[in-house]
Amino acid sequence: MKILVTGGAGFIGKHLVRSLIHQGYEILVIDRKPADHFFSTTEFVTAGVQYLSYDIRNKACDSAILNFAPETVYHLAADILDRASELDPISTADQNILGTLRIFEAAKHAGAKTFVFASSSAVYGSSHILPYQETHLPNPLTPYGITKLCGEFFLNRYRRFGITTHALRFANVYGPGQDGSAESGAVAIFTHLLLNNQPVLIYNNGLTTRDYVYVKDIVAGLIKASAHSESGVWNLGTGIETTTIDLFRQLRSLTQSAIDPTFAPSIMDAVKRSCLDSHSATTAFAWAPTTSLETGLTATIDWYRQNPKNSL
Repeated sequence: MKILVTGGAGFIGKHLVRSLIHQGYEILVIDRKPADHFFSTTEFVTAGVQYLSYDIRNKACDSAILNFAPETVYHLAADILDRASELDPISTADQNILGTLRIFEAAKHAGAKTFVFASSSAVYGSSHILPYQETHLPNPLTPYGITKLCGEFFLNRYRRFGITTHALRFANVYGPGQDGSAESGAVAIFTHLLLNNQPVLIYNNGLTTRDYVYVKDIVAGLIKASAHSESGVWNLGTGIETTTIDLFRQLRSLTQSAIDPTFAPSIMDAVKRSCLDSHSATTAFAWAPTTSLETGLTATIDWYRQNPKNSL
């Protein structure tokens, strides 16, 4: 089987590609990162993974996808910075809406049979009714969340062409290989700072909640969804809320750090609380998270200790 992975040089993408090559698939990765970044993982070279360093908005993607003719497409490429999308909504929309639409169209013309789209819990916005279910009315509050919901709406269109489509709404994904130097998630940022004895800044008194799901569980969800015969929208999360301050305390304990956080005046977090109900995915294609937060954090910390340059 031929498989296309956009964003395959990213955090989740590399974990996905690694799982796919173990199943013997022929894989094309499209990502705007340089090829040497992707092929720093030598097993990708050995497995013969094809790689194209393209921005998904580049018209060259069209002919590349047409020539490769994938049967299954995993579309992970996106501008994922939620807070930053407030500052530059045009750039976020250009990447996540127009870029996504270009991949959808190219996949359709190439004859793809299955399309898996990485969406986000950000499509739900903010509500006191938790955990969110797929029947919950979407109300995205950030440009990033809006672009992900727009991608879901476009995805619906491609079912008319005989393509099985899956929109997977991820909770907050963490794990080995996540970039701890940018707005990539609290786990990566806190771990990086604690292991390097650097000060930790926490906003909003640490009471913002998120649903933290381990990256290997997300990869299992991507692969299981792609084999499911019915199109749909599915949550992938643990259903457990964790406050930022509780997350920090767990990481501080596991890293055996003595650092105390500094609390800063609140910055705008459009979504104060979030967690996902994933029973629909369990019923449809037998997915459920299997990694506890403590186990996942321990594995993540161990990886960072062994890879201080954060290279997966």
